[in-house]
Amino acid sequence: MQVGFYVTLLREGPKGPRVSYLLGPYATRDEAESNVKRGWAEACDIDPRCHWDAHGVTRVETYPNLMPKPVLANRIGLQARKFTSDAVMMVATVLTIMAPVVIPHFIGA
Repeated sequence: MQVGFYVTLLREGPKGPRVSYLLGPYATRDEAESNVKRGWAEACDIDPRCHWDAHGVTRVETYPNLMPKPVLANRIGLQARKFTSDAVMMVATVLTIMAPVVIPHFIGA
């Protein structure tokens, strides 16, 4: 079994609560908690309704091949990154514009 900690978002819906795994897995709870604000802010950039969602850290223990795939990992990476060029900033802007069309269905919109 493998243990991982994820930055998560919890949204109440008509069929019950839905959990979105935003970032992770992290080896420790402290490491995941240090990324909660970053993950939540990025999710709210994609879907402004997430300001009303609960957010925090979730511990997952399962087989390695069954660990959840975080929805924001490819968007902002698991490690903090800084934009160092105009070309990278332009790509990030395009992703921000396109993301509301692609991601809201995944987080329960």
